[in-house]
Amino acid sequence: MNKGIIYCTKIREEYEGAHMEHMIAEKLLEIALKKEYGINLYNEPRAEGEHGKPFFSYRPSLHYNISHSGDYVVCILADQEVGIDVQVHRKANYERMLRRMVPEAQYGSYIDLCARNWAAEAKGGYSGDVAASRIGALDCK
Repeated sequence: MNKGIIYCTKIREEYEGAHMEHMIAEKLLEIALKKEYGINLYNEPRAEGEHGKPFFSYRPSLHYNISHSGDYVVCILADQEVGIDVQVHRKANYERMLRRMVPEAQYGSYIDLCARNWAAEAKGGYSGDVAASRIGALDCK
């Protein structure tokens, strides 16, 4: 059947910054289950599928997934293993991030590698040969 139902909400202002995202996501899941299937969430044991996706142990054909980012929470119910992701894009200081993640001795060569890969991707995108650009990006020297 491959049916999925998505519920989403924005976290109310009084809860922003209170680190209650997961609790709100669970509440959204509770509401969705009750409304769509008449199921009480707290009577349902849960398990994880082969790929780590959650489902209800006594209802192996009912899967769900939740995600939260920033002020937003989403929940999906489906009849097969499913995933959902919400991501609020924020401005990031990529140079600072790289300096924290890449050892100083490797920083310059890492930046060069990224620049070469970006150039190869751009060239392939421009010429329409994106697959070839990806292959070329791997051995770009």
